[in-house]
Amino acid sequence: MKKKTTSSDKPVGKLTREKDFLPPPSQLVPREETTKVTLALGYTGVKFLQGLNNYES
Repeated sequence: MKKKTTSSDKPVGKLTREKDFLPPPSQLVPREETTKVTLALGYTGVKFLQGLNNYES
């Protein structure tokens, strides 16, 4: 007699569809006002900020 193999990654029993319970994206994160800024930097300031950007990656 062959043994029946069971897999734990497959659903067992009757499947039911769940109601969408997540809120829409607009309710997840509140909107924030944005402001455009123009900034003049020297060469060393630009290199410093580029170094910070590479550090975060």
